[in-house]
Amino acid sequence: MVLAMGKLGARELNYSSDIDLIVLYDPDRHPGNGELRHTFVRMTSDLVTLMEARDANGYVFRMDLRLRPDPSATPAAVSFPAAIQYYESMGRTWERAAMTKARPVAGDITAGRRFLKTIHPFIWRRHLDFAVIDDLHDMKARIDRHRNAGHANLDSLRAADIRDPDTATRWLLGQNVKLGQGGIREVEFVAQALQLVWGGRRPELRDPTTLGALRRLRRAGLLAREQSAILARNYRILRQAEHRLQMRLDHQTHSLPDTEDGFARFAIFMNMGPPDELASSMLAVMQRSRRIFDQQFAESGPEDITIAPEDADAADRLRAHGFPPADINDALAILNRWEGNRLRALRSDRARKLLRRLLPGLLAEMGRRQQPLAVLRRFDALLERQWAGVQFLSLLERNPALIHRIVTVLDCAPFLADHLAETPSALDGLLDMDGGPGAVSTVTVLARRQVAGARSAEQVLPVLRGLVCGEEFRLSVARLEHRMSEDRAARARTAMAETVMRGLLRLVSAEHRQRHGTVPGGAVAVVALGKVGSREMMPGSDLDLMVVFDHPEDAGESVVSASDGPRARAFRRHLLRAAGACLCRGPDSTGARRPAL
Repeated sequence: MVLAMGKLGARELNYSSDIDLIVLYDPDRHPGNGELRHTFVRMTSDLVTLMEARDANGYVFRMDLRLRPDPSATPAAVSFPAAIQYYESMGRTWERAAMTKARPVAGDITAGRRFLKTIHPFIWRRHLDFAVIDDLHDMKARIDRHRNAGHANLDSLRAADIRDPDTATRWLLGQNVKLGQGGIREVEFVAQALQLVWGGRRPELRDPTTLGALRRLRRAGLLAREQSAILARNYRILRQAEHRLQMRLDHQTHSLPDTEDGFARFAIFMNMGPPDELASSMLAVMQRSRRIFDQQFAESGPEDITIAPEDADAADRLRAHGFPPADINDALAILNRWEGNRLRALRSDRARKLLRRLLPGLLAEMGRRQQPLAVLRRFDALLERQWAGVQFLSLLERNPALIHRIVTVLDCAPFLADHLAETPSALDGLLDMDGGPGAVSTVTVLARRQVAGARSAEQVLPVLRGLVCGEEFRLSVARLEHRMSEDRAARARTAMAETVMRGLLRLVSAEHRQRHGTVPGGAVAVVALGKVGSREMMPGSDLDLMVVFDHPEDAGESVVSASDGPRARAFRRHLLRAAGACLCRGPDSTGARRPAL
């Protein structure tokens, strides 16, 4: 099976593109074949040789197999189990980004889709992961350091420099339009970073094409309309330039001509006006694109403003932040615990670096509360429960307002603080800043999608429990911060409960039909009573429900399709069992509601 990657996977090939491929095989399809690996490696080698062979008519395509798992240590063809194990245990952010464009193009297409579905959780994380932004920023920084991509002072150019034809042309001479500042790769990184952060929870953001991703991010409100337009315009201009550069000698180049005469000839080929106009217009949009990239990937604050227990003035700085003198020693003990290697979340240098940048803002926010030490202890408990400190702290760094919201929860609602510590994924709900109808509809749409894609109620129940718990937490925080009225919160709780019940009833009914057949003309309905019936659900409300059913008078039992199929049941027992199965499978003590008949 052959996976297309990169521009081929996204159907965005340049005039002279390499073909990025990953070749996989399934050893379970060929049991007992001891030469299987050797056979597929030889087939892959033959494929590459055939595609790259040159004759009087040229060649077909240049091939690149380096996007496969660990290319320095794996053969040209990789088995399904080895690839899956690699991505689940060692896969890196750039490989997640690469896999967003993957699609099967040759061989067993069904097996390729099955493979992509298997590694879906690796690509699209269910919880928000803002650490991906730092990873892609570091990757671009390495490109800037180690690749000769042209000039590196695009940010500092003045408007007068860009308007001046000679200055603009000189700056562009030899510039790499793919890897350089303001180039194609920066536009792609902005789109991919936002997709990887949010796409796990919002499937509508997933699009392998760069322009398609920018449109989807704009519609979702994650990228401003003006920013999306600038990035798209820059991408189109530079991709056109890339095509024209490669058409000249069928050479895979991304660098503009390095002489003024060469640039003048290139301007004619671009058909976008005289050379001086082309230079000024290209440079202007590249600079605006670069500034958007910088905004998306900028670090939030200086690293040198820190508080450490060993600092001579640590106690004074804590006191200045509002910690009472009697609490200083206990607060220093907690900070000392963070500086050591005791917490799993802070064992990496990167996590500790993030915490040091965040610490002044965290302590200042805690110091404004009546009991700052109590808030600090609850935050310590939250930090202790984190499996991945980099992801959690990156979330805070990229969303500074989240610090205020977390501290508010830790200060005012100990029961919500306990839930936050026990369920770190609830942090995602705090990012719904407006708490408005859009956030409510997003959660209910997620629930519907999970039910629609599930094969059984048992499979989808853990996901639904997480969604219901997260929604209850989000609504409780919205009420705590007076961003939502009690009536609106009650309607949102009811909408979520209705969505879950409808979905579970469909799933359980389908399972029941498989086991016991159907009752021709029979029907069942669930009637909501009490608070759920009036859409006035409170935190912790049970679901008061009544199940009603009807059937033709002559229908005594369910009808099965074959003698060796499911067992028939008396109609009343059939419907009661079906309804009971649905209600009893409702979310449990994890925080969601139990039905009461």
